[in-house]
Parts: sequence; structure tokens; C-alpha cells
Amino acid sequence: MKLFLDFFIVALFVLAYHFYGMYTAIAVAMIAYPIQLLISWLLYRTLDKTQLFTAVVVVLLGGATLAFHNDTFFKWKPTIIYWVFGLIALGSQFYGDKVVSERLLGKTLPLSTEWWKAVNITWVIFFLAMGILNLLVVFYCSTTTWVYFKLFGLLGLTMIFMIGQITYLNYRGAIVQNP
Repeated sequence: MKLFLDFFIVALFVLAYHFYGMYTAIAVAMIAYPIQLLISWLLYRTLDKTQLFTAVVVVLLGGATLAFHNDTFFKWKPTIIYWVFGLIALGSQFYGDKVVSERLLGKTLPLSTEWWKAVNITWVIFFLAMGILNLLVVFYCSTTTWVYFKLFGLLGLTMIFMIGQITYLNYRGAIVQNP
């Protein structure tokens, strides 16, 4: 359900952009993210930290964009989110008993501690690279290109990364088979 809500908001943003322009799309996102939090609270009686952080960033950067009438503020959103997640993943290499990737996927993907640390480092690199890639599109491409890159490019690259990572781990024999 969380993934559906996340994708639904991005789709709403793209549709609003397509029909009404960037500033309307940003206002739609600023309204949709708090609604997403409310729906999550009503369904699960808990707030996902990722969704909460994303909502705060959207409202802050969206507010700055609308106040200053400069969409560059909002276009930084993916980069900020990716880099914060990357810093959290990097920090987990040194603090705590489990790295972030193991905390998130440890119940569904059986790996050794060494493999979890390796996976976590690939996440750090991926998040850093995605943030840089977003900025390249922001500063060297049109707004329309950025909007569709946000929908298809970032999502597609994330899917390719995840599938590639699982395939590599399986190929290397890192995934522990249940007896």
C-alpha cells in the first residue's frame, strides 16, 4: 500500500504538471503528501519515517518554490532525500548493530553480516549517484524533461538497481538458503 501511495502522488504531480503547470503540480504534491500521512495513520496507526521526512521536505521546498516563484527549490527534493538516505545508510555502517539495509530487508532477504554491509555500501553509492543525476537533469534539461525523469527515470533506475542487486547476490551465492 505504501508503494502505491508513493507512486500515486508522483502520478498526481505529473498529471497536474501536464494539465496545469509546475506551480499547480507542486501545490498538489504539498496537499497530497500530508493526506498520504493521514491515510497511513488511519490504516496502520503508525507513521512511516520515510513518508514523514518526504512530506516535510515537499512542504518546505514546495513552500519556498511557491513563495519565491522559483521551481529550482522543488527540483532539489529528490537530491535532498537521496543524500539524506545515503548519509543515514553510511552512518549505519559505523553505528548500531545492523546496517540500514538489513533493518529494512533482513526479514525477507537472508544474508550474512558481511554481505549486508556490502549491500549497504552499494546503497550509499546509489543514493549519492541518484542525487547527482537529479541535479544534472535539473540544471541541464528542461522542466518537462525533469518531471518525466522524476517519474520514469528515477523509478526505473531504482528498479534496475534493486533487480541487479538481487541478481548479483543470488549469483554470488550470498543469499542463504533455508534448509
